[in-house]
Amino acid sequence: MKRGSKPGKEEEEKQDYYVNMGYAIRTLREEFLDIFYRELIFLYLQMKAIFDRVIMQRNTVAAKFEMKYS
Repeated sequence: MKRGSKPGKEEEEKQDYYVNMGYAIRTLREEFLDIFYRELIFLYLQMKAIFDRVIMQRNTVAAKFEMKYS
């Protein structure tokens, strides 16, 4: 964009997006300090990944068994 020229609608929307994103991030940091300063615990996600892996292995074994003995 040239200096002194009026920005287009798309450029204005882009600038508004970045301004609003900045306000949102600042508000989150002020209101929810623990999210940004405490170490997050991902135990739930780890347990879900392990559970999903066990179920997938169990289904694979069951499918092989069915193919072998059917």
